[in-house]
Amino acid sequence: MLREFKLTAEQYRDKLWTATKLPEETYTLFGSRVKNLFMYYMDSRKVASRDDLIALLVSDRIKQTLSDACLRHVSSAEGDDWFHLERLTSVIDTYDNRTLNMSTPRDKSDFSKRPVPKNFWAGTGPQDSGEANKSSYTSAATKPNPLSGEN
Repeated sequence: MLREFKLTAEQYRDKLWTATKLPEETYTLFGSRVKNLFMYYMDSRKVASRDDLIALLVSDRIKQTLSDACLRHVSSAEGDDWFHLERLTSVIDTYDNRTLNMSTPRDKSDFSKRPVPKNFWAGTGPQDSGEANKSSYTSAATKPNPLSGEN
């Protein structure tokens, strides 16, 4: 039946959590339907043991707390599979650290460590001679190049 409907694991999970008893349905039938949805979900996630089931339920719960952007990142990283708790939390922490670092302004001293063009504004106008500069960049602390023969 799983192949017949070809639902994704997420669709089975959503159907499981949103299942409600139909007016014409007995509680026995409703319980059976919910159990079947749960079994389909476990089969789609290849749950083989109690530990896998616990990891899946905990992972699903953690995913419910994520921002949309972080959840998209995790889903993309998971592909057709799902991450157990240790891998999931590692991916989330890495994502959080990257987004945190991108949103905080850098200290100006970080920029002084980068190479700076020697003549930043040179060559931008008609006065440019067209001659290529041997070294268009210099670092904050320059050292003579022992291979060039210059000291």
